[in-house]
Amino acid sequence: GSGLTFGTVDVAGTCTINAGAGSITLGGAIGGTTPPTTLSITTGAALDLPAVSVSGNFTLSVTNTVTQSGVISAAGLELLGAGGTYTLNTQDNAITTLAGNTGTVSFQDNTGFAIGTVNTAGLTASVSVTLSTTGTVTQSAGITTPALTLEGAAGVYTLGTAVNNAVTTLDANNSVLGTLFFRDDTGFEITGITAGANNVTLSSAGGTVTQSGVISAAGLELLGAGGTYTLNTQNNAI
Repeated sequence: GSGLTFGTVDVAGTCTINAGAGSITLGGAIGGTTPPTTLSITTGAALDLPAVSVSGNFTLSVTNTVTQSGVISAAGLELLGAGGTYTLNTQDNAITTLAGNTGTVSFQDNTGFAIGTVNTAGLTASVSVTLSTTGTVTQSAGITTPALTLEGAAGVYTLGTAVNNAVTTLDANNSVLGTLFFRDDTGFEITGITAGANNVTLSSAGGTVTQSGVISAAGLELLGAGGTYTLNTQNNAI
C-alpha cells in the first residue's frame, strides 16, 4: 500500500490508522491535547512512534520494526504482528496492562505494569521478551516466549502466583532486582538471576529447572509438586 503521513494527531473518540503494507510517518505527538479513547495503528513497514497518549487501549499491529522517540501513555498496550520487533525500552512508558502476540518485545515502564488482557490474553513472542521496570510487574495472564529477560534496579517481578508461564530460558542477571517470583510448570533454564539482598522464589510443578548461570540472592525458595531442580552446576550465592 501507499504511505501515510501525519503531523500532530488529536482525536476525541476512536482513532484508527491503517496503511496496510504501506508506511506511516508520524511527525507529531498523538493525543497531546486531546487523547483518543482508543488508538489502533497498522503497518507492514518500519514505524517510529512519537509521544502517544491514549485514555484507553492502544493496539499496534506491525510486521516490521517499531521504535519510539516519545513516551507511550495508555491504559492498555497490545502488540501484534507476526515477526514484529518492538523496541519500546528507550523511554519510560506509562501503561497499566501489556499484552500481545508478535515476534520480539522489549518494553520499559518504571511505574510498573501488569501482563494481562488487552483484547489478546497474555504476552506471546516467538523470539524473545525483555521487560524493564524499577517498579512492580504482576500478571493475570501468562508469558509465552523462548527467552524471557527481566531488568530494572530494584524491580519487583511477581510472575506466576495466579497463572503459568511458558519460557525456555530466564535471564534476570542484568540488574540487581528486587524480589522475584517466577512460575513455569513446563520447566526452564536459568541463565542468571541477581537479586542482591532480596529473595527469589521459583515454582515448577512437574517441570525441570536447570541453570547455565549463577543465582545470587538473600533467599531462594523452590516450589512445585514433582518439580526437579538441578542447581548444582554453578557456584550460586545465596
